[in-house]
Amino acid sequence: MIQFPLYNVVLPTLQPPYIHAWPLLFVLSLALLAVAAAAWNSVEGNRFLSVGIGPLLERRARQRRERREAPIILNVFGSVEAALTVPPPSGRPLLPSILRFATRENKRT
Repeated sequence: MIQFPLYNVVLPTLQPPYIHAWPLLFVLSLALLAVAAAAWNSVEGNRFLSVGIGPLLERRARQRRERREAPIILNVFGSVEAALTVPPPSGRPLLPSILRFATRENKRT
């Protein structure tokens, strides 16, 4: 980003005379850009140009991991009442949506 101001603002303003050593001026300008880039990287300057995509991707990855690690509760007892009398292995109560689904299944039979 600093190349544009250097080559299109600073150098035209200075109007250096054409000399046969112009490759040396070019190399010096590249050295100036390298020093500026090293300073930018030393303070991790790209974080100032972020639109927040990093935290968004980290949050989505964490949510996917949590979904994958969540236990799947199966009703192997045959009825909702029997499933409710035995505590689930995780110690957490059964989810209300699972209870509603199981209740609907019993009403069909």
